[in-house]
Amino acid sequence: MCSGRVTPGLLLKAFELGADGVMVCGCEKGACHYSFGNERQAEMFETSKKLANLIGLESERLRLDWLSPDGREGLRKVMTDFVEQVKQVGPSPLKKSGGME
Repeated sequence: MCSGRVTPGLLLKAFELGADGVMVCGCEKGACHYSFGNERQAEMFETSKKLANLIGLESERLRLDWLSPDGREGLRKVMTDFVEQVKQVGPSPLKKSGGME
C-alpha cells in the first residue's frame, strides 16, 4: 500500500526472478497517506541503486517516480518511458548467469 514498504531486498528479488527493470511509484511529495513513506522510499531507493550496481546492474534498470493518485495519464507516460529505457539497456545480465548467487 505504501512505497515506503518496498525494501532493497524486494527490488533485488525482482531481478533474481528475471525482471529486466524495476520501477517503484509512490505518492507525490507531501501527499503520502502515511506521512513519511515516500521520504523513506527515497532513502531506501538510493541503497537499492548502490546494491544493484554492486551486482553489475545498470542504474537505468531502476526507477523511482512520484505520482498523483488520480493521474493515470502520468502513470502511463512514466511506465512507457521506463519500458523504452530498459529496452535500450537490454536484457538483465543476471539472466545470463542464472540469477544472483
